Amino acid sequence: MKHILIVTNDVGKFSDFIQGLVRDGGHIVAIAGSVRSAMENLGETTPAGLVIDETVDGLSCLEIARQSVQVNAMANMAVVSSQSEADFHDAGEGLGIVAQLPPLPGEQEALRLLGALHALESPATSP
Repeated sequence: MKHILIVTNDVGKFSDFIQGLVRDGGHIVAIAGSVRSAMENLGETTPAGLVIDETVDGLSCLEIARQSVQVNAMANMAVVSSQSEADFHDAGEGLGIVAQLPPLPGEQEALRLLGALHALESPATSP
């Protein structure tokens, strides 16, 4: 069971996403309603996944990701972004972001994120 922390001021837009996380093994989902709350949480524990909304408390997801890395570099991040894949990749390079999520992430995105997190946990096998 994975602990997933979602940073958002609008938890309603994540309802389908959360359902996907809970349905697939009953993962523990916590909500940080502010950037400050998220940083406090990250200072105390390392979630398996940190999901950051596109904008929280007037800060962009990438600004929050940068703060998160300084507080706890071990958290695997996914961020909500409406940028093109290429623009997002350039802007987020070096932050260790494992997934870009659409503005209204649903159950499929939750399952893809869980797959990506699982792949990071699994040791690579060599032929």
